[in-house]
Amino acid sequence: MISVISAVVLLDEELLQRTKSFFEDIRSGMTEEDELIVIDNGSRIGREEMMKTADIYIHTPEPVGCATAWNLGAKIAKGNYIVIASNDCRVGKDWVDKTIEKFSENEKIGIVSCNGSHMIPSTGTAFNGVFWTVRRKVFEDVGYFEKLQPKQADDSDFCIKVVAADWEIDVADFYYDHPTRKSTHIQNDFNELIRNSSLWKEKTLCEKRGLEKEQDWYKKALEMRKI
Repeated sequence: MISVISAVVLLDEELLQRTKSFFEDIRSGMTEEDELIVIDNGSRIGREEMMKTADIYIHTPEPVGCATAWNLGAKIAKGNYIVIASNDCRVGKDWVDKTIEKFSENEKIGIVSCNGSHMIPSTGTAFNGVFWTVRRKVFEDVGYFEKLQPKQADDSDFCIKVVAADWEIDVADFYYDHPTRKSTHIQNDFNELIRNSSLWKEKTLCEKRGLEKEQDWYKKALEMRKI
C-alpha cells in the first residue's frame, strides 16, 4: 500500500490548476487501496477542491513548515511506502510500479526518489526532494522529520539520519517534471506569507549539521555512519 503526503499552500488560481494536474497524475498510478493525504498548509483558496480529492484532508490555519506538515501525514499514514510529494510536479502513471520495483531490488534501500533536473548530486547518490518515497521501516528506525527554518532542506536533514542509520538512497526512472516558479508572483506571495513566521527561530540545515553548504549533507551522513 502507498500513502502519498502532499503539503499544499494554494495562493492563486495558477497554482490551484497545477495542483489539480498533480492530483490526476498521482491518482493514475494508485490503486483503491492506496491513499492521498493532503495537508492544507495555510492555503488561501482551493479548500473544497482539496477536500473532495483527498482521502484524508488536514487543514492548518497558517503555514507550519514542511517538517511539521509531513509529520502530520506520516504519523497517520497506513502505507508500507510513504511518498512526500510537491503539489506542482508532474509524474507518469507508472511511477508506483517503478518505485516499488526499485525498493524490491534491495531491502536496504530506504528512500527512492526520481530522476529530474532538481537532483542534488553527492558522493555515491543523488536525491530529488520534490517527489520521493520512504519505506515505512525507515520511520520506525530513525523517527520523523525535524523542524528547520522555512525554505530550508527538511528533506536533506531527514536523509542524513537515514543514511547514517545504514539505509541506502536510490532513484527510480519514470517521467517526472517540476516547472520552476522561483521568479513568479506565487513564490513571492509565499515568501511574504512566511516572512514573520515563528519558524524563523529554528536553525538552518548548515547550522544544525555543521555544514559549509547544503550539498554536503550526504558526505556528513556517511561520516556519521562510521561513528
